[in-house]
Amino acid sequence: MFADQFRNWIERRDLNVARAAEILGVDRRIVDRWLDGEREIPKAVETACRLLTGKIRLYELRPKPTGLDSIHWRASTRMDVVLVRAPSRHTARQYAALRFGRSSRHAADGGESLRVPWLDDSLVELVLIQPSEAVPQYGPLGVIEVVVT
Repeated sequence: MFADQFRNWIERRDLNVARAAEILGVDRRIVDRWLDGEREIPKAVETACRLLTGKIRLYELRPKPTGLDSIHWRASTRMDVVLVRAPSRHTARQYAALRFGRSSRHAADGGESLRVPWLDDSLVELVLIQPSEAVPQYGPLGVIEVVVT
């Protein structure tokens, strides 16, 4: 991605430099350097820009109680509610899977392969929620570290 393409991405989303930096999880000065062509834009940032085609939303991923005894939860490091900022439901699930999932492997008893539950509709309910003072809409993408009571 070149500086002019990055500038167009920012302008099409009506962002300022500070907000773009916050969304991408980098310092504002780095975004300025990318825009000025002083630093090469990393491939990971280019990929993130492609993924961020829609409005960023706040999603709550809730493990379904009936599925918690599933062998697939062995493929996760967390088994409770997770809040995620993402542009789509699919991306929200992927963020949770990347953060809390382990690599797929066969069950110890030789049974079916373990799946990361965050990607499975039958194991996790995904709900679009409204931002609040405690969890604002704006901030970096991905999993939000909050305690849900």
